[in-house]
Amino acid sequence: MSRFFSWILSIIFIWGFACNRLEKGQVVAWVNGHPIYLSDYQERIRKNWMFKEASAQELEYRLKLRCLEEMIEQELILEEARRLGIQVSDQELEAELKDMIDLEAEDTQKVFQQSGTSVIEWKERIRKELLIRKTIETVLSYQVYISDSEIRDYYERNKAHFFLPKRVRIRQILVSEEGLAQEILAQLRAGADFGELAERYSESPEAKKGGDLGWVEPEQLLLALQEEIGRLLPGQISKLVESSFGYHIIKLEERAEQVQLDFEQAKPEIKKSLEEEQKNQLFNKWLEGLFKKARIRINYQLL
Repeated sequence: MSRFFSWILSIIFIWGFACNRLEKGQVVAWVNGHPIYLSDYQERIRKNWMFKEASAQELEYRLKLRCLEEMIEQELILEEARRLGIQVSDQELEAELKDMIDLEAEDTQKVFQQSGTSVIEWKERIRKELLIRKTIETVLSYQVYISDSEIRDYYERNKAHFFLPKRVRIRQILVSEEGLAQEILAQLRAGADFGELAERYSESPEAKKGGDLGWVEPEQLLLALQEEIGRLLPGQISKLVESSFGYHIIKLEERAEQVQLDFEQAKPEIKKSLEEEQKNQLFNKWLEGLFKKARIRINYQLL
């Protein structure tokens, strides 16, 4: 079975589909009158990779408590969604599923058969996951606010971290046959247009753009390409560079040295970072409030 379908199977089991609702039996915790079943809890623990690493009994017990706490958190958020009237539409669900899995594929059907669950049950669990995310966004989005003064203060204290690194703008022709690569290189040496030959011969995705890779950081490229580009001046064409992908011919268009970003250039990145930090703080405070108001009973003997 592929890693992708193993991942699907893990989602199915982590959410505890193996047991029918009518056969769940004992309850490990009650959250405002809603049960968390022992069977769901045990299945979640069984699929939690951290327990495979835990050896000490005390550590294992703490992990079990944390696992149950996460299930309680989810139930509290779902209850808040019900209170606020937040729902996930069928259209939202289908859009999410479309990016995750092909439900008509034969391998997918085999996964569901082996898990003993149905597509309908799995969809409802994904709907719950979406509902949790949507509730958090709805509750927190209007509370998040970062002022320009906060952004500027952060920029002044961390200015050294905001810069554009050294970059190069290059074009590439990539072919799998050495003989063809030699012929192309000879044409380029004779004055042929690099972009036209890239469109005609190159096997890489950027061929339709004349081989233009745009601006890239040299460190993102193969080491052999880095070394060859380091020897080029703007406008020059490399020798053949062989790699596991084939034979490369590179044209260096431009170089750009490291540049310090001014405040306006760095502002969007800083704002996003500060908003995420504030969201995390607000989420923890909000969740703490839900716990304080909740009526929670735990059967510790079942842990």
